[in-house]
Amino acid sequence: MRDIPVFDWLEKDKDCYMASDNAEFEQKIRGIIEGTLPDLREAGFEAVKDKNLTAVEEKLVEAYSCTVKN
Repeated sequence: MRDIPVFDWLEKDKDCYMASDNAEFEQKIRGIIEGTLPDLREAGFEAVKDKNLTAVEEKLVEAYSCTVKN
């Protein structure tokens, strides 16, 4: 991912790999392909699962349901 503020909620090199320029992207891609960088897929999935629209919808329904009941 591009290392820009919109992705500040992700932890660089823990949830995903980020790069600021083409040289850094190339370095990260090579490391992923060659297996010299750790696999971050599971951590990335965990980081974004609460951003899933279905998860957000469920949280909103729960919040509104509690409001209506009270």
